[in-house]
Amino acid sequence: MKTTRDDIREIYTKEDVENRMDRARREMPQKTKSHLETFNDGILAILITIMVLEIPVPSADVSYQMFIRSIFVFLVSFFVVANFWYGLHREFLTFDKADHWVIISDFLFLAVLSLIPVTTKWIIGSRSSLAVINYGVVYMISTVLMHVIMFCGHRAHFQAYRAYFVKAMLVNFIVVIVTNAVLIIIAVYRPRLAFYLYLALPIISFFAPGPKISGFIMKKIRTKRVR
Repeated sequence: MKTTRDDIREIYTKEDVENRMDRARREMPQKTKSHLETFNDGILAILITIMVLEIPVPSADVSYQMFIRSIFVFLVSFFVVANFWYGLHREFLTFDKADHWVIISDFLFLAVLSLIPVTTKWIIGSRSSLAVINYGVVYMISTVLMHVIMFCGHRAHFQAYRAYFVKAMLVNFIVVIVTNAVLIIIAVYRPRLAFYLYLALPIISFFAPGPKISGFIMKKIRTKRVR
């Protein structure tokens, strides 16, 4: 039995369509956040896979020493990307919705972080000052963009903790810029040492994390409530 056009009009009234659209607009930010986290997991897993494929196997043109050195270069970048995943996952837990600006900042973050395999391959082939400097620039911009994601995710709640958030964000920006600037300067004169130091950043952040923005905000809010 075919459904006539009048039946369709009766089933999908104007009010039904408006209600469906309103419900979709309300639910989309929450669902988008979940999908975005899954998308991030997939992209970062692909980046790690790409990097490991860049390790040259020993051959007539590749010595065993270069093979071992390439594995170490891969491990540095592995921990860098893994630490970004950990930080991104942790910060996504501190807000409930992913609106348009969160999506844009997240895509920009992934686009820049996707250059890590390229710079890793460059360092595997030639650990020059320019290669390590570019690696450091990609690392710095990725870190800044992860803070931008945090900013976009929390801006809807600024009335409750705007002062705390801005102060914590400013401190983190200063630490990120100064730390990376020092490493980039070191890379100009001692590229190998600078690259080794980049391994220390994710290790320190993961095993001995300093005060995070979300933790700083919650501590200040709890202190304010007690008073």
